[in-house]
Amino acid sequence: MTAATELTGLGAARLEQLAELGVRTPGELLEYFPRDYAQESPEREISALRVGEIQLARGEVVAVDFVQSTRPRFVATISDGTGKLNLTFFNGGYLRGKIVPGKIIRVRGKLQFFGGPQMVNPKWEIIVMDAPKFTESVHRAIYPATGSLPSG
Repeated sequence: MTAATELTGLGAARLEQLAELGVRTPGELLEYFPRDYAQESPEREISALRVGEIQLARGEVVAVDFVQSTRPRFVATISDGTGKLNLTFFNGGYLRGKIVPGKIIRVRGKLQFFGGPQMVNPKWEIIVMDAPKFTESVHRAIYPATGSLPSG
């Protein structure tokens, strides 16, 4: 059987990450199936977000704070004119210079309600206000992760 090192485009670091998951050959990679699937909604206004679902939203960062405690966290609030959404990033001190008031960001995560609508450790990206919206629902595969290889 061909060794995984013969796959084009994979460097030593990625091969090591895959080996942590028991994937060492192209055949093992083909048979490495997702552990679950998640349904993600199209991008919604903040006021239309639903608790318990993985969703996309966008808004302008209107407030930020870094809470230094036994569980340090970076907290940001975004607003889109229809409502506000709190974002909590545990161990997110590195975000202090990246997510700043006035930036427009798109976030993807599961909505919770804790003193208001909130997403914890959502995926995020800086966008321009008139960036096209994601209008279709996505059925995303979720793979087992390691400390160095995310589940996406």
